[in-house]
Amino acid sequence: MQLIASPATLRNVFLAHLEACERVSFAVAWASTGFDQYEALRKAQDKIDTAIIGTHFYQTDPAFIEAFATHSNVRFVRETSGVFHPKIFLFEGKGGNWTCLIGSANLTRGGFIKNHEACLLLTSADDAGGSILAETRATIESYWQIGVPGSTIDIDGYTKLARRFAKKLNQAAGVFGSRATGRPLDEVDILTMSWKAFQDQVNDDPVHEIGKRLKVLEAARAIFRKYPSFAAIPLQKRQGLGGYLGEHDVSWGYFGSMRSAGVFKNLVNEAPNGISDALDKIPLDRAVTRDDFLAFAERYLKAFPFEDGKHKRHGLGTATRLLAMKRPDYFFCLDRPNKRRLFDAFGVTISTQDYEGYWDQVIERIQLSEWWNAPAPASGTARAVWDGRAAMLDAILYDPDV
Repeated sequence: MQLIASPATLRNVFLAHLEACERVSFAVAWASTGFDQYEALRKAQDKIDTAIIGTHFYQTDPAFIEAFATHSNVRFVRETSGVFHPKIFLFEGKGGNWTCLIGSANLTRGGFIKNHEACLLLTSADDAGGSILAETRATIESYWQIGVPGSTIDIDGYTKLARRFAKKLNQAAGVFGSRATGRPLDEVDILTMSWKAFQDQVNDDPVHEIGKRLKVLEAARAIFRKYPSFAAIPLQKRQGLGGYLGEHDVSWGYFGSMRSAGVFKNLVNEAPNGISDALDKIPLDRAVTRDDFLAFAERYLKAFPFEDGKHKRHGLGTATRLLAMKRPDYFFCLDRPNKRRLFDAFGVTISTQDYEGYWDQVIERIQLSEWWNAPAPASGTARAVWDGRAAMLDAILYDPDV
């Protein structure tokens, strides 16, 4: 008997016993592809005697199901009464010799490479009476009886749900997009604060007046609802939305002043069609999706000068200023006076031209917060703040000394 707590040892033991055995049986909660142990099993699939894999929470890779969909000895657990959660690998060889790995590792890339796992390696030498082998075989067989062939699974529907739930599981683990993890979500005060705490902090903004902030969002909302496109908006109103109109009846410099963004200002003033095409991709009256945002970003870049093989003089400051004006419930103007505090809070950093990172690292975190998901107040100032709650994060993060 041997305790295996090293990922490297686990990988080596699995490969060695799979190669040496005549037949292998296993029962695991989940399985995935894209690592050496999977490839070895796929190549040695004629050795599979009995295999049963769980699919709860759609965590088994659809590609694994497809790879073994027609294997007569491989089944998948679909019943939903409780979670199918064993991790047993039984390797049987000549002369009654066998080894069994049993512990916490699933047949996944995480189980064999990334995670901290612990398994016991039992051998026929540990089972003088043969009862362990008999019980292990019987247990795997009993699991197999409740499974179904992979060919019976609607792989297209399963794949869609697997992608959706994988994203949620990654977020719960602090992984957003393809980046390294930031600060654990429960340690980010901005995300865990209640709606009341959020509203109190917004109202206590030491730099800007809450009434003036709300007036900006109210004016922007009225403009976007009145005109069919950004290009159709009169020049002075476009300048206000762009954040560089001089002090007027509305304090347009709130939520990100763009007075120094020369190329952006020229586009807004003289050639707004490209920006208008981009903003058309952001809906006014339904939930904004990642695809909506990426479609906006693609077109926004094209509005800017193209030099040396790429678009230049654009950035998240100007882009998110416009987004915060059109959909302040979803977007936060990320600019110099607030980004340091935001990055410190989330434990992340993104460049000024990383549009995908802005959605994955900032907006998706905001959308998990208590206050963002709070029900809408009935009316009054609280409702106005709620309608612009993502943009209003600036009232909490703004640093006048930056």
